[in-house]
Amino acid sequence: MSEQIQTCPFCGLSHPAGALFCPITGQELIQPATLLSPDEVRACPSCGAVIAKSANFCPICNADVAVPLPGAPLPDNAGSSALPPAEIAADTRPTPLARRRRIPPILWIAVPLAILLCLGLVVAAVWVLRNGINLSRTPVLAWVATGTPAQTTPPLPGTTLPPPPTGMPTLTATASGTSAASPDQPQGRIIYICQIFTDNTRDQICIINADGSGQKRISPDDHADYLYVVLAPDGQKVLYAKRTGPVYQIFEMNLDGSGEKQLTDNTYGSYDADVSADNSSIVYVKNMSASENSNAIWIMDRDGSHQHQVFGPPDGIGWDPSWSPDGQQILFMRDITTSYQLFVMDKDGANLQQITNLPLLRGRSDWSPDGNSIVTYAGATWQHEIYLMDRSGANVRQVTQGGNSQGPGFSPDGNWIVFTAYFDKMNDANGCEIYIMQLQTQKVTRLTNNDYCDWQPRWGP
Repeated sequence: MSEQIQTCPFCGLSHPAGALFCPITGQELIQPATLLSPDEVRACPSCGAVIAKSANFCPICNADVAVPLPGAPLPDNAGSSALPPAEIAADTRPTPLARRRRIPPILWIAVPLAILLCLGLVVAAVWVLRNGINLSRTPVLAWVATGTPAQTTPPLPGTTLPPPPTGMPTLTATASGTSAASPDQPQGRIIYICQIFTDNTRDQICIINADGSGQKRISPDDHADYLYVVLAPDGQKVLYAKRTGPVYQIFEMNLDGSGEKQLTDNTYGSYDADVSADNSSIVYVKNMSASENSNAIWIMDRDGSHQHQVFGPPDGIGWDPSWSPDGQQILFMRDITTSYQLFVMDKDGANLQQITNLPLLRGRSDWSPDGNSIVTYAGATWQHEIYLMDRSGANVRQVTQGGNSQGPGFSPDGNWIVFTAYFDKMNDANGCEIYIMQLQTQKVTRLTNNDYCDWQPRWGP
């Protein structure tokens, strides 16, 4: 007697009726198989394979097939199967396994690849959102100094940066609204640029009390782009650069964002203003042409009148100016043959003197209120550190270690400095926060903690 066979519902081929698994797909076969008579089979209308009349789909081509009405004739192509109907066996019980469709092998490859592609797109989108900020405007800072005049002496030739101090400064994080623990409570307010929209074409102006409380935004225009913000010596006005078309111009406004007034209007832009201690004059940077090497140092009266150049092309370029405490001299960065160094000149441009000869000096320096010290920063990208020196440029010492610390400025009492750093979010483009350091103890306190960049702080009254 010949061995009974059955048609596999998964691969469509014939297997012995006693087989427990399909040797082609590995699927478990339902036992025992029931042999079908010719009256119990029909042809698939899609591929022509012989299938049970009660089947809802073709196990060969996966096509849906309608169950025929009782007594319906068998289609003409029913005999196209390789096996005669009498030899076809199938389990006609309506179980989930018998009704299961065969998954085409290509899907086992295509589906995982599609999932991996989607995950890759999500990761790429997250990276762009977090790192897509243009870092060409690396956070750099300054502050308005008040006090006694500075006296300069010739720079020390070949000065090099000293080794870093032993051990990290004590680091304390303070939440907004709480006071930073320190020997003396810091006084005054710190104004800075905040990228609350995580869009460096719409930087805003924020302010915070020096103890970490009262953090708020004061710029009135969501769509404007602000930079180089500073508090006037009386603490009532804010000066800043605001984009007007393709360039920046210098403006001022009240602390509540009202009363905006434009102070400059030149073709190639003006920015980086600093107000003298007597609130009578403003020193700033003016671009003389569309070239990147056209920065000049200019002075104007407090109301924007009597604008005139005190240093610039063809004698060199200068930027990041800061008034001396007595308002008689200007500290600024200028280019020399192979590097950038700090210079001091009288407010009329006379008596130009170089006071530093340091590697990788970055600018945005500040005078202490008593005029005896200068704070600046230097170092390679993501390795910036803050340095103090005497007013002559001598006795250089590093006061930070790590954190990519940059753009420092003195507090009005001279006991603290404010700066931008990445201590808690190193190598994160949006990780810059505002920190303060008590100079006597070198204790560092974080004032801001946001998911966007806070930078360019100025300490005012």
